[in-house]
Amino acid sequence: MQGNDGNFYGTTVGGPAFPTDWGSVFKITPQGTLTTLYRFTGGIDGEYPLGGLVQGKDGNFYGTTSGPSSAGPWGNVFLITPLGTLTNLYTFNDDNDDTDGGNPSAAMIQGSDGNFYGTTTTGGDGGGEGTVFRLNVGAEPVCGASINPPEAVYGSAGGSASVSVTASNGCAWRATSNVGFITITSGNSGSGNGTVGYTVNANTGDTPLTGTMTIAGQTFTVTQSGGSVENNAQVLVQANPTDGGTVRGGGTFTVGSSQQISASANSGWTFSSWNDGGAQIHNITVPPGGAIYTANFTAQPCTFKLSTESISLTAKGGSKSISVKASGSDCSWIAASNDSFITITGSSGTTVKFTVPGNTNTVPLTGTMTIAGQTFTVNQAAGGCTYKLSPKSGKLKATGGLAKVRVTPNLTDCAWTAVSNDPFITIVSSASGMGRGAISYSVAANTSTNVLKGTITIGGQTFSVTQTGAK
Repeated sequence: MQGNDGNFYGTTVGGPAFPTDWGSVFKITPQGTLTTLYRFTGGIDGEYPLGGLVQGKDGNFYGTTSGPSSAGPWGNVFLITPLGTLTNLYTFNDDNDDTDGGNPSAAMIQGSDGNFYGTTTTGGDGGGEGTVFRLNVGAEPVCGASINPPEAVYGSAGGSASVSVTASNGCAWRATSNVGFITITSGNSGSGNGTVGYTVNANTGDTPLTGTMTIAGQTFTVTQSGGSVENNAQVLVQANPTDGGTVRGGGTFTVGSSQQISASANSGWTFSSWNDGGAQIHNITVPPGGAIYTANFTAQPCTFKLSTESISLTAKGGSKSISVKASGSDCSWIAASNDSFITITGSSGTTVKFTVPGNTNTVPLTGTMTIAGQTFTVNQAAGGCTYKLSPKSGKLKATGGLAKVRVTPNLTDCAWTAVSNDPFITIVSSASGMGRGAISYSVAANTSTNVLKGTITIGGQTFSVTQTGAK
């Protein structure tokens, strides 16, 4: 499908190592440049997104997985942002008799009421033949919500501010950033009146930036000037009745018809100036009052350098960090993972911390993070999952009974399942797991004089069970 940004978005149901790859979500430009936004792991996020995607009124994409997950093996409904952050919204629990159904395999639609509608292929209370479902994800606009202000203009140094949401009691809403240089810091969702806090990252390039947030179904637009040249960019500061506002940058601030601001120029304003490494910095704090003021300033350029441009990890993965060095005045930055197997665990000061899980694929992985506008590459060696079973086989008397098998994978991120292949063997606990674990199974009493032989498949390994005959 074509998104509102002009790019095309879709899903795959396999990958380089099919069938052990579980599908992906991708973006492709009209010129043919393809980006993989997310790879499914077959774990709690599910597998095989057969139904494709639909773009909601909030600018995010919604879809379903039809395959198992460790939280409930009958598929999920998920939300994924245009930047590739995936959130599971609902997990189906079908066991052929659960009313919510399972294994959704067709695309959903968003109704005029903001809810999503779709179908499942199994489950329900009609004999396991599927269901029609409605999912309320707090979509907007359904309550006549409004935002104030509707836009903001920033200089290259960026900054932080907030947007007020006015909505009726019980009106649920959410806020999402549609671009990488705007980060929501508070108020991702709410009900009734609320406030959304956000930060605009420093723009170190020459080209001005324009981006949007979707807040309670409304579009909030941010315009930011380029940062490496003097630009005298105008900065609109919304001073709402409770919070006030602050403008900071280099150069001389002016208001109205070029009146220079001083501490006494406007009652209640505060003004300060200092020297920061040779650059003259000015700071104005505007009191509450609801007015919009315009300030002109000359931006100071910011440059960033990473301690290294790439890192190589073994199949076991691990936790690592990278340092960021900034030069310039009032330089802020953000870090974002561009691939699902890289998780940022901390981003503050001059350090970014991240983790990479064990590589359960039989092919190497390569992914990137964008840190302060720089590309950082993570390479991970090929892995794959192997399992050891202890004991290697089971031997039981004719009277039957309970027994246990310990499962030890080579990687802590390897998932496994246990399936009985013969009717006289029953799995009684831990039919699936991740990392080290154990399963319990029972064998019914053997009333014949024949020796019974059967198997259990555990993590792709065959576990043999032998039971003696009755005397």
